[in-house]
Amino acid sequence: MHRYLQQTQDAIEAAASGMTTEQLGKRPAEGKWSAADILEHLARAFSGTVPGLEKCCDRDRTIAKPATMYERLATVLVINLGYFPSGRPAPAMTIPRGMQPEESMNVIRHSLSAMDELFSHCEQRFGNAKLMNHPAFGRRVEEVPLAAYPPPHETDCGATTMHLTSASP
Repeated sequence: MHRYLQQTQDAIEAAASGMTTEQLGKRPAEGKWSAADILEHLARAFSGTVPGLEKCCDRDRTIAKPATMYERLATVLVINLGYFPSGRPAPAMTIPRGMQPEESMNVIRHSLSAMDELFSHCEQRFGNAKLMNHPAFGRRVEEVPLAAYPPPHETDCGATTMHLTSASP
């Protein structure tokens, strides 16, 4: 597995290891996501990337479009400056719906593995071409800090690690 995808998986596994289902489900404050919610969000985000990569392979072409000015500004704020505005709703497809933490972990593992295979396949076919866009940032998926995954998830993974760790007794 690509080292960045492996590091992502390892960080998530380490953050969640040793926590009970009750601990994972505890919300830090009203209206805030629990660690289990964050795991499900990541599972849904990662699994949502796989079909886009499959489209590139099936169509034998990339599906990327140029980023808009708004998307470029969002990228600068989040990636370059490390500012992730609070209150921004998660994309609908990534909103937690009650998946159990163990199922979320299984989806994460499976999706990261599938992404790794698909990125390798796409790299052989298209070289370093932009494959697809991140839904909020419009950036090429493979040029971001996780090397193969949309930008906010590097931030989210760090936040997940901190959140999961701080949720422990």
